[in-house]
Amino acid sequence: MRFDPEHRRPSNTKWTQGAEALNQFSDGYPLLLASTASLDLLNEKLAAKGLPAVGIERFRPNIVLEGIEAHDEDRVECCCASRPTRAKCSCGR
Repeated sequence: MRFDPEHRRPSNTKWTQGAEALNQFSDGYPLLLASTASLDLLNEKLAAKGLPAVGIERFRPNIVLEGIEAHDEDRVECCCASRPTRAKCSCGR
């Protein structure tokens, strides 16, 4: 796969505090965090409606967190690729 260097897909600067964050494979931001707890909660809600469970791959996260409460990934701070990172916005998926 090759990306055209002339084509730029920047993240919304509203969420990056003005910092440039370019995307290629990602949908809107370079990283997408998800948690197993959030997936479990979603699948409980789906089951209550008689719908089938979904897998984490449906959301295409880069990082899957365990051991936190559902939706805590929206507020997580981590160090990825030797750079301090914090969640900029929650994902509507």
